[in-house]
Amino acid sequence: MRKTTFLVLAFAAGSLGACDRKKDAAPEGVESPQVIEEPAGETSEKITKRLLEASFMQPSGIEVVSGMPPISLDPDLVDLGDMMPNTKKSGSLIMRNVGDKPLRILALRSTCACTVPGIQSDTIQPGASITIELELDANSATGANLRYIMALIEGYTQPVQLIVQADVNYGVRTSVTYDPPDQSRTADIELRSTDESVPFTVISAGGMAPKFLDGFDPAKDEPRTHYTIRQDFSMYSAEQLPRWFIIETDHPTAAVIDVPVPNYELNPERLRHRFNLSESRLVLGRMEAGKSVQRTVRVLGGDLPPAEEFTILVTHAHEDLCGVSVSSSDNEEDGTLSLVIEVTPKPETRGVLFDTVSISWGGDTREIDIIGRVVAPE
Repeated sequence: MRKTTFLVLAFAAGSLGACDRKKDAAPEGVESPQVIEEPAGETSEKITKRLLEASFMQPSGIEVVSGMPPISLDPDLVDLGDMMPNTKKSGSLIMRNVGDKPLRILALRSTCACTVPGIQSDTIQPGASITIELELDANSATGANLRYIMALIEGYTQPVQLIVQADVNYGVRTSVTYDPPDQSRTADIELRSTDESVPFTVISAGGMAPKFLDGFDPAKDEPRTHYTIRQDFSMYSAEQLPRWFIIETDHPTAAVIDVPVPNYELNPERLRHRFNLSESRLVLGRMEAGKSVQRTVRVLGGDLPPAEEFTILVTHAHEDLCGVSVSSSDNEEDGTLSLVIEVTPKPETRGVLFDTVSISWGGDTREIDIIGRVVAPE
């Protein structure tokens, strides 16, 4: 017999979701474990909330076996492949009870505080299985992501680990290899289109002509779906090292690719801030000169005023390339504060737009990078 359980994984913010709970009777001659009695009329959301808040400990008065419960997972790792930032993607696995006694899931926890699971059923009979649907809710961060869900089974000390992975990108997957390791001056960057039928051209890398390491000659070779280029920041001091290596392409969904640049030489002073922003950069993609693009970021902090009292000072580095305006608003659903950032490239601006916007309030300043590729109006 198979049941379905739903888990929701979120990289930035999760949502609760579950189906109505069902129970199976144990086979004849097999004693059922104690089950959680649900209050009459309890909704799926309340069931999920209750189980999420359950103690991740074995109840007192039961015999506990040291080790893993008799459970198999198929597959061992749920690979969701490629997904765009700020999107959701689903996959599934089968959890089977390969023992001779019923098993009860006591609680679910994630190694990431942003991961929120939901559960439909907590009991698996001997030989039976449940299908677990997994949904990843990606935020704007790109790159390989690995997430874990720990399932605590009654009577066993070691929880079952569910593993989910995905590569978050804009249609071009990136892989960075530093040579030598533990430095951020020189690296080889592999770029690969997630769709082998979509070749693309690397227009610039770090504001300069790309240095191809794979024999590609842009003067005579046709566009490819795969490139290897060299990153070289040897001309920068530790204080000047940029936070992002920007690659410009003509790919239909990856006009700009931002590669984080680690700085192993600089240890900035850690300061307490009155507020923070939910994003460190905004990737605006392909932008038309003269046309505005808006993005919303959340303001994080424990002592924030309402939007009408949140008076901010906004400055940015490249006023000759674009205009930037920022307005605040209250989120009625959760009472948080948001900023709407509007960027308008100047009519004559072309190519990569890499600007830093400074937002000041209450004697504190936070920065957010703006990244895009500006083209002529259509």
